[in-house]
Amino acid sequence: MRPLFFRLGVALVAGFGGLISDHVAFAQEWPTKQPLKVIVPLTPGSTADVVGRVVFQQVSKQLNQTVVVENRPGAGTTIGTAAVASAEPDGYTILVTTASLPVLPASFENKLSFDVAKDLAGISILADMPFILGTSTKFSTLKEFVDHAKSASGVMNYGTAGVGTSGHLFMEALGIHLGFKATAVHFRGTPEAVNELVAGRIDAYPLAVMGGLELAKAGKLNTLAVSSGRRVTQLPEVPTLTELGFGSATYNFWVGAFISRKTPPAILARLNNEVVTALKDKEVGEKIVALGGAPQPMSNSQTDAFLANEISVNGDIFKKAGLQVGAAK
Repeated sequence: MRPLFFRLGVALVAGFGGLISDHVAFAQEWPTKQPLKVIVPLTPGSTADVVGRVVFQQVSKQLNQTVVVENRPGAGTTIGTAAVASAEPDGYTILVTTASLPVLPASFENKLSFDVAKDLAGISILADMPFILGTSTKFSTLKEFVDHAKSASGVMNYGTAGVGTSGHLFMEALGIHLGFKATAVHFRGTPEAVNELVAGRIDAYPLAVMGGLELAKAGKLNTLAVSSGRRVTQLPEVPTLTELGFGSATYNFWVGAFISRKTPPAILARLNNEVVTALKDKEVGEKIVALGGAPQPMSNSQTDAFLANEISVNGDIFKKAGLQVGAAK
């Protein structure tokens, strides 16, 4: 008769084997069980919404599976983000969001129902979508803008889409690195802020290219600098901060895809493969470029590392700017 511990060992191995078999079978079944849901924690027509639809429309074709995009804005993007972080980790609920994600740990310190780094896994960054520093037409160059800000400290006003948003932190970082102070005016969204900028009631606003291109071409606002290290195709005359000698103020604005950290590795890897394949599609790439961006495919591990670095960078800006923790709405 075999010892009891041996029989127990065999039973445990058999049990784990069954769990592993179920896990593999589930991964093989995905994504035929049900449609994929892409949650965008921002309004329809936002940069994340438009880029997400472009990429996941192609993913839908590749998988031969329906993909439904659902907008869940509110509370500084935390409502939609929390929904994905707490969703069933079955690969069917995906988050598409922006560079506002790594700001959350600082702006909602200890007040979130989820941990950005621990509860969300990176599928891939989708696109680099740099900010354009949009200003009223009285400023023709970044030097003019900075000189005015330094001569009238506190009188210079800039708009944001909310406290603690990535645009807010970009403008704060710009002031820190270029040595000026300005007053933030917070709006419920980009349209209201842009209206005030065009009317001359605020001095500046960090614009996504898709949000300011036509106004810039019409001469209703000026575009002084690009936040990232590359110029954008639609506004080739606008220099980067690096070209202007302010490389330390470079700020990443991007759109990325994430999912519950508990999602089976096989599904996470498959999602990465499908998204990267979509980003390499010629038509998808052309659409992203037309929006002022550039496809930015990454592996799962690269996306996680990128997010961790962004959390650190934004947390540092938040502290240096003396922003109030928990103030984001």
